[in-house]
Amino acid sequence: MHWQFQVPPLADGTQVAYGLAGIVVAALVVANLSKRPNLDAIPTAGSSTWLGSWWASIQFSTRAADVVRDGYKNHKGTPFKVSNGCHWMVIVSGPQLVEDVRKASKDELSFTEAANDTMNLEYTWGHDTLYNPYHIPIIRSQLTRNLKILCPDIRDEIVTAFEETLDLRGNGEFVINARH
Repeated sequence: MHWQFQVPPLADGTQVAYGLAGIVVAALVVANLSKRPNLDAIPTAGSSTWLGSWWASIQFSTRAADVVRDGYKNHKGTPFKVSNGCHWMVIVSGPQLVEDVRKASKDELSFTEAANDTMNLEYTWGHDTLYNPYHIPIIRSQLTRNLKILCPDIRDEIVTAFEETLDLRGNGEFVINARH
């Protein structure tokens, strides 16, 4: 028995358009993969294979402290990487590497950019809030200056929110009211 796969003829130019679209998608995938940093020289906590890294990312999301502890035991004093779903997190260990990170300038290591890469803050907070943090000096000055005055009101809000959300009982037990 001989099987033959035949593509039905499409309207003029449709096959060419599909072919070009496939080439563009393949080029974008290759370009995106080539932009990733080459972390092959850094040892891995867990597996670094394609399927193994997904399993390692599931382990990291369910028991991150254990994964980091194991990586520290196995690679003490050197950087190592752990899989976190779609990207790798590089963790440094040892006094010299930690000191190097501490001394790094904002141009070399940016907490804002790392947080944005991890949590997509540009989309959740907005571009202006992320890159123009006007609220931080306000929190540092006006809020902390008035914290003593605001503390009783903040406590009342927290107590009220807990009482409305949790059915608190005198013996330390509580029931969560689920809302649909």
